[in-house]
Amino acid sequence: LTPLNPADPLPPTCNAELVAAKANCATYSVGGVQPDFYTPTIQQWSFALEHAITRDLAIQLSYVGSESYHTIVPVNMNAPYPQVCGDPAGCKSGGVGQTPSTVPQGTYYLPSTGVNGKCPGALGKSVSCYPNPYQNKSNSQMFEGTMNYNSFNVSLVKRASHGLTFKTNYTWAKGMDYNSGLSSSASINQPKAILNKYNLSLSRGVAAFSMKHQFNGNFAYQLPFGKGEHFGGNSSGWVDMLIGGWQWNGIINAQGGFPFTPLIGANVSGTGD
Repeated sequence: LTPLNPADPLPPTCNAELVAAKANCATYSVGGVQPDFYTPTIQQWSFALEHAITRDLAIQLSYVGSESYHTIVPVNMNAPYPQVCGDPAGCKSGGVGQTPSTVPQGTYYLPSTGVNGKCPGALGKSVSCYPNPYQNKSNSQMFEGTMNYNSFNVSLVKRASHGLTFKTNYTWAKGMDYNSGLSSSASINQPKAILNKYNLSLSRGVAAFSMKHQFNGNFAYQLPFGKGEHFGGNSSGWVDMLIGGWQWNGIINAQGGFPFTPLIGANVSGTGD
């Protein structure tokens, strides 16, 4: 919240008394970093087998893996607490200002909100949909995430002989995490924040940067033209300089796409994000 005049003080945070008195107040969106976080750590391992097929050709099979702990996950610490629908006829679900929808019995959901962000509570009473009703969503960085990566690699390498050398590699890989981006700009193909801070496992899935298939290859071929070569082997002088010493090089890359989560411009979860 920015006042029109920077010299003016910010209005006080809304509370029940100020709201009842219709006084000038504001609801703030706060953020922070987990104060008792552990240092993020990572373990890596690999295993490889190599075999010479011929004097100039070799194949390599390898496995590479890693596991990360205490990674950063963006969390809305003021997210509503989801409930389990116990009505056989279904329950009305929807966020503030959203058209309610019906979810089946046994589903985790956020109740449809009524007046002033109130949700139906026990014994027919209305309760606030948010742990702190006078605060907007929070942009907090928590160190509760994990991430793992596993890949299988096949490489075929040919050392230079008869003018040809090449290397090819195929990788099958998969990365899993809770959240791959820390900001909206870094979360192009996924939501920015954790879906439900009360159940982190709901957000665990294929990482936004995970690439399942990738093939790379490069080669160099000395063209057989010029002095001592198959074509024009007896050439000399300016003829040899013109046709000799040429090389054909190339790089090939083919890969699959990145996973993504479809996003819509609405807030049916009621988190305010």
